[in-house]
Amino acid sequence: MPSIATAPERLHHTSGSPRCPVTGSYDIRFCHEVKDHACSGEAFQIWENKSSGIKFTHPAPSPETIGSYYEMDEYLSHDSDGESTFATIYRFARNITLKWKFRLIRNRLPVAAVRLLDFGAGTGDFASFVRKQKPGWQVKAIETDPGAAGQITQKDDKISVYPKLDSFPKSEKFGVITAWHALEHVHRPDLILEQFHKRLFDYGVLIIAVPNCNSFDARHYASDWAGYDVPRHLFHFTPDAFTRLAESKGFRVVEKKRMLLDTFYVSLLSESYRGNNGLKAFTKASLVGLWSNMLCLVNAGRCSSVTYILRKNDTD
Repeated sequence: MPSIATAPERLHHTSGSPRCPVTGSYDIRFCHEVKDHACSGEAFQIWENKSSGIKFTHPAPSPETIGSYYEMDEYLSHDSDGESTFATIYRFARNITLKWKFRLIRNRLPVAAVRLLDFGAGTGDFASFVRKQKPGWQVKAIETDPGAAGQITQKDDKISVYPKLDSFPKSEKFGVITAWHALEHVHRPDLILEQFHKRLFDYGVLIIAVPNCNSFDARHYASDWAGYDVPRHLFHFTPDAFTRLAESKGFRVVEKKRMLLDTFYVSLLSESYRGNNGLKAFTKASLVGLWSNMLCLVNAGRCSSVTYILRKNDTD
């Protein structure tokens, strides 16, 4: 009989028994109670599917209610004009990372003319950057937040923005699909991967970046690790768990890439969640980030955030 590992008694305030949203399995174990430090202050649970290794947030806000957790001023992914220290550091890292992301794509495509889909595009920084570098590319974006979607078209009115993948004709395909820190936000990542497989040309490349809850900084900060970002992050992946999920949907992971700047940023946020600020927070976060990044130099799968380059299983 499948079993549910027992959570601490004080967490039994949630409604219903948790089970893995991907497999439906009750063979799970409790990992952490994690607070939404960024916005609401509410507490959520992290559970792990024992067989797949996928961790998930419980209770998960419904698709109808989760939007409220993105509408707060503190949520940086949709805050491109914030004046706080964290917002400034975020923009600095983002500007460096945009160039790195574009080179990652450009160096792995066998064709000159490209159709690109950016899933979970946010305010469109990456999509608009690609269009500036390659005006001939056809770039489309998926973004569910109407406010963020509006900012994409303001930046470049030639980028077509849609609220979901089903908005496209069934026959429409892409040479590149990207999901930069987006898959952890969706209620059914398994179904999204299935749709990606249908939407990708046989020669195409799928690039997915997600936080790594098995990195050194994740284990160091435990329930205070900013990479959990509950309840906006509904799923939490290790490299092994993500690889198993991707392979089950017809993909193979051909490369893993480190996202070194993410480590320092997430560590700094985590220090703030522990009540540290100023020089103390910066010093501690720098040491944790440096050690975490040193460990991942031999194995990209140990980085705080990992970018996976995937291709279809049935192609060369």
